[in-house]
Amino acid sequence: MIRISDAYKDPEGRDKRCRGVEETLPEKDQRAEEKPVKVSSDEESLEDIYNEALLLAKEKIDSAASSARVIITEDDIEFLRKLFSTASESKNGFLEEYFYENTPGNYLYAHSVNVCMLSAAVVSRMIFNEDQVLRLALASFLHDTGMAGYMDIASAGRVLQKSEKKIIEKHASEASEVIKSIPSRERNFTEDIISVASQHHERFDGSGYPDNLEKDQINRLASIISVCDVYEALTHKRPWRGAYNPARAMEMVIAERDRGFSAGVVRVLVDTLTLYPRGSIVNLDDGRSARVVEVRPESPTSPSVEIIEDMPSGEEPEIIDLSREKLLTIESIPEKISRGGDD
Repeated sequence: MIRISDAYKDPEGRDKRCRGVEETLPEKDQRAEEKPVKVSSDEESLEDIYNEALLLAKEKIDSAASSARVIITEDDIEFLRKLFSTASESKNGFLEEYFYENTPGNYLYAHSVNVCMLSAAVVSRMIFNEDQVLRLALASFLHDTGMAGYMDIASAGRVLQKSEKKIIEKHASEASEVIKSIPSRERNFTEDIISVASQHHERFDGSGYPDNLEKDQINRLASIISVCDVYEALTHKRPWRGAYNPARAMEMVIAERDRGFSAGVVRVLVDTLTLYPRGSIVNLDDGRSARVVEVRPESPTSPSVEIIEDMPSGEEPEIIDLSREKLLTIESIPEKISRGGDD
């Protein structure tokens, strides 16, 4: 078992689970303006927006696969503004409702949309100007278009060999070959998007690819995408493995803070999704297993859970609000994958 308390200790052993947003934000980007961007969604239904985003992702990825070319129009940019705006509004439930969706056949469609949505939610808690937010919206949506040419390997229902992984790694740098045209508001706009998208597999310790960049060499927008990309991938089924329990996936991301990822971005991700994202499987200290069904901002370590052990026929599953239980707490989370099958 993995103990939650161990995963949230900093190098000095201090517990960071309940620290506020003001304590977890990374240092302000000197290139950013002082005020956060405020956004709002329109009257279109959340389901319509998500489905339209999936269709747009399919259009662009299929274009990359068939012609090695992706063209972004003004209409595309306006829609991505709306998607980013909607996903950044925590009160509407959009991220919680749709983030764990997947698309059978080609997981890349939903992956592109989900990473874009999660990037929006994370950056909304940080200080970036409107121009930087637009760049992040485009780069996060397009970050894996270079993968379109490698789906035959990526879709193999097995763990890839080292030689195959090396081939797939080319997809990060090939964004420059695929992303051909983005309506530009200023000089080098398209080049900036390509640069951010191509760095989403770089790591703080220099172990990433394609250029083995380190810490300050990595664009801060790319550092947001890299964390969101990994968490999204872990929590969704892939052809060679099932989906990880969200809480376990969060632990795995946290374990890479300062080594692979920006610690500041990781902390904002934790605050954005809560310690126990909805759908996480947890073990209670009375020996029972439960699924997280609701997390309240005022009690992030004590969610409401649904007991998932066998119930007598006809009875409703037991729902427990742990914030009201003095003698019942979450002890640990399962090590094994909880959704979508086994390794």
